[in-house]
Amino acid sequence: STHADALIRARARVERIADEFMASGRAPGLAFGLVEGGRLVHAGGRGQSRLEGGVPAATTAFRIASMTKSFVAATVLALRDEGRVVLDEPVGTYVSELRGVSGPTTDSRPPTVRDLLTMSPGWATDDPWADRNESLTAAEFSAQLAAGLTFDATPGVEFDYSNLGFAILGRVIENVSGTSFQQEIRARILDPLGMTATGFSPGDLNGAEIADGHLRRDDAWEVEPMAATGAWASIGGLFSTVNDLSTWVGALCGAFPARDDHDPAVPARRSSLRQMQQGVRIARISHGVPGDLEAPTTVAAYGFGLVITWHPRFGALVSHSGGYPGYGSHMVWHPASGFGAIGLANGRYGGPYRDTVRMLLAVL
Repeated sequence: STHADALIRARARVERIADEFMASGRAPGLAFGLVEGGRLVHAGGRGQSRLEGGVPAATTAFRIASMTKSFVAATVLALRDEGRVVLDEPVGTYVSELRGVSGPTTDSRPPTVRDLLTMSPGWATDDPWADRNESLTAAEFSAQLAAGLTFDATPGVEFDYSNLGFAILGRVIENVSGTSFQQEIRARILDPLGMTATGFSPGDLNGAEIADGHLRRDDAWEVEPMAATGAWASIGGLFSTVNDLSTWVGALCGAFPARDDHDPAVPARRSSLRQMQQGVRIARISHGVPGDLEAPTTVAAYGFGLVITWHPRFGALVSHSGGYPGYGSHMVWHPASGFGAIGLANGRYGGPYRDTVRMLLAVL
C-alpha cells in the first residue's frame, strides 16, 4: 500500500538520522523507535549500552530524566479530577513548609499548584544543580524548603524552567495521597498501562537491562555514578525503555480527538491528558531557515509537564526532553496523525533532542 511504502522510506531516513547522531559523538549508545497509533512500529539501536557491552534495544532501560515530569503532571491532574487537589490553591495548602511563602513583592500572590505545573512559580532556572539533589531524603528536602526560596519573578507571569517546582509537586502528591510519589505514579500510571520496565529504581524494572550512563573525559567515555531515588526524583528519576515509552506516547497522543468511547487502559481522564498538551506559557521562539521543514521558525510553549511546539506545516507537536548526569532523552509526537518518535541515549546531557524531531518529521 501507499502507506506501507511511505513508512518504509521514512524508516530508512530514520536509520540515517540515528547514524548521524552516533557520528556526533554525544553518547556511546542510542535506542530509538517510531510510534503509530499507540504501537511501536519501528525500533533500532546504535553503539553500546555499556562499555564493551551490547547494542541498546527497545527493551533496554535508560534514565529518562525530565521526561519524568509528564508522569508527575498526569498524577497531579488525576488527584485534581478526584477533588483532592485544587490547581489554583497556593502550594502551601498542600506542603506545610511553604505555608508562609509569599511572592517577592507586596502585590504578588503566592505560587500555586498550577504555577508549578506550568513552570511559572517565579523561581530561577536551576539546571543542572537540581539533578544533584535527587537522592536527598525527605527530611533534607523539608529543611531546604523551610530555609526559604528565592524569587526572580512574580509567580504566574513568566516561564522559567524550574525543577524545584516539580520536586515540590512530588511532595504535593505524597501529602495528598498518603504514599510516596514513586508508589503513586506506579499505581496510577505505570501499572494500569502495563509499563513493567519503568520505575524509579533498578529493582522496579522487571529485569530489564539498564544502560550505564556515561560522561566524556580526556577523549574517552567513563561510567557515570548512578544516583539513588530520593525526595527530588520527581524531577527526572524514572528509568524506562523505548518499548514502554511507546505505550505512554500512545496514551497521551490517543487522548485526541475528544470522543464518547471509554478506554479502560487510559490512567486518567482523557480531558486531563489533553489539558497537559495545551500551551500555557510561551517558552521560546526559534528562528529557523526559510523553506527548511527540519529547522523552521517555531513557537514553543509549556503545558503541564509537556512542551507544545507549532510547526508551520504540521501544526502542534508535543514533546519533552531529558538531560541528566549520564543520560539524554527525548520523546515527541503529532496528535493529529498519531505518529511519534522516541530516542534514549547514555551520554551526559547528550540526548537526541533535534534528532528525534527529525525522525518524526521524516514520517510526517
